Amino acid sequence: MFEKLFLVRRFLFKVLFVILTSVLATTCVGDYINGSDQKKVDNLKQMINEQTTVTAELSDHYEVTKVLKTVTLYKFSYSFNLYGKDYNGKITTRGLPNTNKLTLYYLSSDPSIVSADPFEDLKAEEKKGSVIDLLFGLLWAVLAILFSISAINIFKRERSDESAEVESMASSKVGIGVEEPVESAREEKNAEPDIDKEDPSRFMPH
Repeated sequence: MFEKLFLVRRFLFKVLFVILTSVLATTCVGDYINGSDQKKVDNLKQMINEQTTVTAELSDHYEVTKVLKTVTLYKFSYSFNLYGKDYNGKITTRGLPNTNKLTLYYLSSDPSIVSADPFEDLKAEEKKGSVIDLLFGLLWAVLAILFSISAINIFKRERSDESAEVESMASSKVGIGVEEPVESAREEKNAEPDIDKEDPSRFMPH
């Protein structure tokens, strides 16, 4: 029972890794094919050149996402007021802020476009379309295939164990069914009187 639960747990973990590596492979290959977003690059450069910043208030609650167990991302809801107009949205940071206030860079022509770190975002955007993205995409794809094979093997093993258990139960039932009539026949044979064998004493005078 415990072994079966362990196999099911391993199978679910493998499926989860297949999904994760498949998404990463698709993202990397997509970045290689599509390349960098030139409009996004221009917006980030404009933010850096103009140094347009504003202090935003962050929500008390946030979402935590771990990438490969080494990088932790924090997703907050933010809001700020600029020139009498309220702006809000969601922002992802690579570190956990010490306070609920965060300095954001915004695009002067459209303050709804913001960045917590335009320098790092620009580097990441300009790297898209490089051979590195393709290599990482192929690496994730290979890992996805390996995890898929491993998950299939676990599934086959579980099915094989179930089949063996069913066959064992069926064999034991057949064995019991054959043994009972034999024993019963033996008992009847032992209890049945031998009428063919004559008793000489019954012809003797009494």
